[in-house]
Amino acid sequence: MEERKPEKYYKTEDNDPIEYEEEAPPDLTPPPPIVQFHSNISHFSRPAKLMNARSDLYEQNVYSSVERYNEELAMRFFLGNGRSLETINDPPFLKFLHHLNPTRNPPEPSYMTTRAMTETRPDIKYMRNLGPLGITIEAVRKADEIYLSISSHFYNSHGERQNTVHFEKIIFRDYDGRIVADRIRKVVDARKAMNYAVSYIMSPNCRMLEMITANMPVKNKFICVFSYLTMIANEVIKFPEFLAGLKVLREYVSALQKHREVFTKFKKMQKDANDSADIPCLDVEGDWLSTLYFLASCSHLHETFSNIHENWCMPSYLDAAEENSLANLLDFLLVLCRVTSEICSEDSCISQALYAISMVHNSIKTCGIKSARERMRKTFDKYYKSMTKDRSGDYLTVASLLDPRYAYSTLIFNEENWNLIEKKLIKLFEPSQLQQQGVKTELKDYRQLHENLPVFDEVTTPTTWWNDHRDQLPLMHRQWIEHSALPAVAIDGKRFFAKGGKLAHLFATLDEELHYKAMLLAQSSQDFIGRGNMSSGILNQITEGCKFKRLEDEPDSLEEEPTEPVAEVKLEPMEETNEDSKLVETEVKQEELNDF
Repeated sequence: MEERKPEKYYKTEDNDPIEYEEEAPPDLTPPPPIVQFHSNISHFSRPAKLMNARSDLYEQNVYSSVERYNEELAMRFFLGNGRSLETINDPPFLKFLHHLNPTRNPPEPSYMTTRAMTETRPDIKYMRNLGPLGITIEAVRKADEIYLSISSHFYNSHGERQNTVHFEKIIFRDYDGRIVADRIRKVVDARKAMNYAVSYIMSPNCRMLEMITANMPVKNKFICVFSYLTMIANEVIKFPEFLAGLKVLREYVSALQKHREVFTKFKKMQKDANDSADIPCLDVEGDWLSTLYFLASCSHLHETFSNIHENWCMPSYLDAAEENSLANLLDFLLVLCRVTSEICSEDSCISQALYAISMVHNSIKTCGIKSARERMRKTFDKYYKSMTKDRSGDYLTVASLLDPRYAYSTLIFNEENWNLIEKKLIKLFEPSQLQQQGVKTELKDYRQLHENLPVFDEVTTPTTWWNDHRDQLPLMHRQWIEHSALPAVAIDGKRFFAKGGKLAHLFATLDEELHYKAMLLAQSSQDFIGRGNMSSGILNQITEGCKFKRLEDEPDSLEEEPTEPVAEVKLEPMEETNEDSKLVETEVKQEELNDF
């Protein structure tokens, strides 16, 4: 008896299915397109008859492979950008798809939902023998739910660092170190087959670090460098030398927004000068980047504000001393913004930490107000000691030495300190005397290579430089892998889940069954973006220099004390006092408005 061949359907102009004989096995060329749009059919609706016919096609398992691929692609595109799958039914979007390809059916939301429910947790392609595994984590609480943003960082066999993003959700009552540590274990080893160990972990929240490390042993833990920069900036902004001028400026801008007649005159003056008539938005307390943008915008309008104050009834404007204080504050915040924009990129490395903090320290010297400068030094010392205490300081100094961009830079340490850091590196190879001697030889070659370094950019990176010299410096290359797996900043969880975040609206509308699967799909299309990523956009908008006038700098009465040498390596961790722990934890909590 002759075997019956499966039926295959195509659409005619009247949308009725017709029987068609099976063709030869398909090759790599996609099958002929299915006609959907016709001159007598609106581009903004789906014909009911066509949808029913397509449903029959799917059930008979003759759904085109190209259509299945489009379905998968559309599903990941929508969920990865925080859009519901029903968005594909929006008439403007259907018209756009028709413009791209008028002969191809858009995927159906119901089919995409079905496909989404089959998504499984992916395994990260981590190989323990290639280097350490680093994790960064940030939590955002919304009502009784906690959203965890986790990034994993490790090296592959080609010597390239891999950055992957993962999302998890837990109920607030289940929030403890054991649960969070278990979620991290599932991320790094979905099948629980290899029992991977996390080497380094970073978070902006001290409490979370303590909870996790109490339930998951790690080599070292770090607080996000952006958190330290934020704590320094927020504390400096509250100095009385700067706060008085900021208060005057905020009251002046608020009055300008409220008085319609004054605003009309302001608008006319800006139009005559061919300049923008937008009034700067008031900054948000605790957000130093918004304060920077507010100051930069007001500095650009400083001359106009002064003229308005002289001619019309407005609150008192800045005097010379207040203007001088805001000029100094603006210069300091600009340095922090530039530093932040360098350490929050996708290729961020913890070896940038001491360079970033050194740039902040050097900028303090340029503050022209003596009393503020002394306060800034005390603030800097407080957070610098917290950042570099115990094993963290040894790790950060060695990481700076192994980064060819910063090694032996006088902007960070003097020659005496660099020699001490070399001893730290050599001591890491104890008790092997042979390896210690080998590292000493490699350090001599390393210094010689620094005499002719390339220009580092997006193509020539520290990683590519080390890959080119791994055979010449094998022992140091291994330590570079060990000290560069972790970025300088933690993943920016607020970018995804905070109010107005990329995925916040979508996940708030999904039912519990689809919620988990949608998070797995969304994470697969995300790139690692570090905290403080808004600094790059702010820098691009600040195009001109400060127009606030600075007075002559007030000199120090005594010469500045020299920097203390870097301490010797301490292999055993030092006990931290409860007072220091509470200090840093409190400050981080103040910054993390959506954290806890």
